[in-house]
Amino acid sequence: MNRIYVLVLLILFQTSCSPHIQYVGRTYQPTEEVDTYFNPADIKREYETMGRVEGIAGMLYNEYSDIQEAIIKVAKHKGADGVLIYNMGKRTLSQNTNSSTRIGNGTDIFGKQTTVTTSSSTNAVTQNTLQADFIKYK
Repeated sequence: MNRIYVLVLLILFQTSCSPHIQYVGRTYQPTEEVDTYFNPADIKREYETMGRVEGIAGMLYNEYSDIQEAIIKVAKHKGADGVLIYNMGKRTLSQNTNSSTRIGNGTDIFGKQTTVTTSSSTNAVTQNTLQADFIKYK
């Protein structure tokens, strides 16, 4: 029983740490090779767009190259001949702003009265994202 519990936990941990891929579009027979493009002008063959995909970084696998690898894996499974990556971005998950104010009732070394000191800092938690089109050659 403990082995099954540990196995389930490992699977859950791995899947939550991997990039998440959202695909909408058509599906064909799986392909073995997928060409990768970053500019539509580089595609020298006629093609149709078969779908769109967004890849969102996982907790551990959060580099753009990790997301690209996951997108290509899904492209092969969906039967794409190529992937046209067109957008790299960041998604803000949460934002936290801390402010502090210090009011002083004294004088500085030059005899001027001191009043208010304010400081503020903002921290944002973001995830890398990639957007791409899956293409099928005609």
